[in-house]
Amino acid sequence: MPNTSPAIPSDEPAFANLLPGLAMPIFVFAAVLVSLLSLSLSIVLPALAQVEVNGELRDVHSLRLTQERMNAELLHREQERDRGLLSVTDPAYDALKLCRGDLLPLAALREQLRNLAASLVSEQDTIAIGQYIFTPGVEDTLTLTGDVRNVGPRSMTVLAQFTEELRRLPSVTAVKPPLFQRVEESDGSMHSPFRIVLTLR
Repeated sequence: MPNTSPAIPSDEPAFANLLPGLAMPIFVFAAVLVSLLSLSLSIVLPALAQVEVNGELRDVHSLRLTQERMNAELLHREQERDRGLLSVTDPAYDALKLCRGDLLPLAALREQLRNLAASLVSEQDTIAIGQYIFTPGVEDTLTLTGDVRNVGPRSMTVLAQFTEELRRLPSVTAVKPPLFQRVEESDGSMHSPFRIVLTLR
């Protein structure tokens, strides 16, 4: 007679028997996890990712919209700038180059006049040239308007000296002198306003 021992039952249930019991807890855990992730993406992360711009808090979505709007505005401005540019083959471009060439000697003459006015007297801003008016024509003219001040009763003498120095400039062919006058203000100060017309070479 064979010697057989009785089978000992296992304490561990089979894995297949555990699945029905674990399905509901896994489903609840997954649902809670998805809900928490959705809540963090929609509320928590935007609140933490805000950036202050010009004193105002902006979230990522608002910054993206602002960037798109600024890019569109920049493109529009560049298109407007390109429409305003002249081609090198445009006749207006050649005309502008000629005008620029004419203005360069005038700028140099203006600087020469300012240096001349400053060199005649030691007092600063004595001969103040307030306006330069260039009039093109058969004979180009430059009109100077200003005032001689801060030298007391010598204002007319300084103005006459300035007028004579203008006649010696190489770029000047004729000088229409000012009306020499000395104006005395109520505070006792004296000055001589002038308007001198230069005919240019």
